[in-house]
Amino acid sequence: MARGKILAVDDEKFFRKLYNDILSSEGYRVVTAESGEEALQLFAREPFDIVITDMAMKGMDGLQTMEAIKQINPAQDVVIVTGMSDVQMAVNAMKKGVADYILKPLNPEDFLHLIKTILEKQNLVAEHSKLISENLEYFGILSVYQRCLRILSILDMERLLEIILDSIMAETNAQGSVLWLFSPENDDLLKLATARGAVNISSEVDTLQISTHGQLGMIKTGKPFYDRVNGGEEAYENAFFIPLKVEERILGLVKVSDKLDRDRFEVKDLMIAKTIAGFASIAVENAWKVKEIEFKGYKDAKTKTYHINYFADYVKKEILKAGRYQRTFSILCLKIENYNGLRGDYKDSILKDAVQGVLNATLGVIRDADILAMSKNDEYYALLPETDYFGSLMTIRRINNVLKDKVFVSDEKKSRAMEIGLRSASFPKDGRDLRTLLEVVRRRTEEARMSLYTRYRLGEMDFWNIFERLVGKEDDYPLALIDGKASMKVEIDFEDDEGMGKFILFTPQVLSQVQDVILGEIEANTDSRGILYLGAKNMEQFLTYLGNHSKVESSATKIFLIGEKGEKGWELPNLTPVFVRGEEIEKVQFLIFLSVDYAYALLTRERGDGMYYGIHTSDPVFVENIIAKLQENYHLQVQL
Repeated sequence: MARGKILAVDDEKFFRKLYNDILSSEGYRVVTAESGEEALQLFAREPFDIVITDMAMKGMDGLQTMEAIKQINPAQDVVIVTGMSDVQMAVNAMKKGVADYILKPLNPEDFLHLIKTILEKQNLVAEHSKLISENLEYFGILSVYQRCLRILSILDMERLLEIILDSIMAETNAQGSVLWLFSPENDDLLKLATARGAVNISSEVDTLQISTHGQLGMIKTGKPFYDRVNGGEEAYENAFFIPLKVEERILGLVKVSDKLDRDRFEVKDLMIAKTIAGFASIAVENAWKVKEIEFKGYKDAKTKTYHINYFADYVKKEILKAGRYQRTFSILCLKIENYNGLRGDYKDSILKDAVQGVLNATLGVIRDADILAMSKNDEYYALLPETDYFGSLMTIRRINNVLKDKVFVSDEKKSRAMEIGLRSASFPKDGRDLRTLLEVVRRRTEEARMSLYTRYRLGEMDFWNIFERLVGKEDDYPLALIDGKASMKVEIDFEDDEGMGKFILFTPQVLSQVQDVILGEIEANTDSRGILYLGAKNMEQFLTYLGNHSKVESSATKIFLIGEKGEKGWELPNLTPVFVRGEEIEKVQFLIFLSVDYAYALLTRERGDGMYYGIHTSDPVFVENIIAKLQENYHLQVQL
């Protein structure tokens, strides 16, 4: 076995043979080159322990050859061979990185001693580096182990997830990390739970479906894997994933990104992350078990609702999480408005059973991740994580649907209905702290009780019955044009203190202005979710208004046109025509708009003189419910 591999460079054949003879006799493997250019080609193909080069050569001289080699491998040992007259040049070369120099004519013993000394130094450096590496590896393992012990000691889920990411980032020199956690209601989904470091949280997906993931095999085995460029097969080694797995259950997935000191994560980094992930998986499972025990401990065994103090504490944690990761959630209030009156008419046991029926039906609608808590016997609050304002309205609608037949209190003599009020508030739309959110939801509960929809008991009617009841007939609007202008004087009001709605008489121009105002509002807030219903026998007329508001078609508002079929196209991506016939649609127009920030409804009928009469209102309870009635009437997709 060769003692070392040496590249000897000289433009004279005599010296190339001399180097080969002296070194080969001592067991060294020697490769020769007759120029600096040839030496670079050989050096690029294979490594050498030492490069020996003559100082004065044709083409590239020894110094240029050394500098070119150092660009390829800065640690390469190079020996310069020079004449007595070039000693100062050789010394200067050593200052630039040459290992040593030797003078011509060569003394074989001195030459071999120099080579042996350089190789021994290399061996010593290698052994020292190995020792340092082993010690660093030991201390690295110790550091990882200590971090893992700390992870196992944490039982608070939110804090645990942050410590897991911090630990993996610290041990792999990563600058960013994201963690998706299992979903209690669906084992196949992982939801974005937390992120640390330099991460653009808005660019990460909210949910991951395990069964359709491109690296399903690696996830199932719990092995780390590199990210893939554009979902393809090419590995992107500046980011990797590590699953959190206990037995056959996938608890989470961690993404680690942006190596601090180099442009790629090495296999060692992935193995360190895998070690931490093993302990982290056990810790996550333990923390979840503790969380479940807390749930049970804070839950009333009879009503199956949580204590209000636990609810408040949980909401505060949700506020921190939602604020940090730009998420949303909602609080819903369920209030039995006539509870005190019912107490006077029924025994406590009968009333409690009826209330429990309402709670059971509600619990059957909300998700496992939602929390229902009791504030008073007649007042309950639900926390709806990851639910925006529109989502909370859909939850309210589902609860109302299941409560239709379950709101009666009965004994042997009588039966009365419980009057259920359901309203919600959302973070951050309605407030950024618990106190504000509760104030908003309580205010809306009171507004719902005073709403036209509630007081006139419109919930018992369908859409067109409500339309007829409120719009009325021509004779109800005796006012006419005065000096060519429509009178806007209130003839009948809603008897409310807020002035949210009025019965009005107006011209077609006013109707056009209202439509333009609503469409302008949608254009000004294209990212805001909303739903708009425009109804008329000739619904083609609405296309003119829509054409004047070009940004509407790219907005997040869903638009439904309801009326008789026209001949024009309906090419807007967010527009759905609903073709209907019947007496109801004759001579009527309606506009119903609901967004995160606004609620408005205009229900009108055309009079014989071309004027329009009807009702308009900004009462959100009325608008939300009239939309539900319209959807029911025409079997439209239930959405908000």
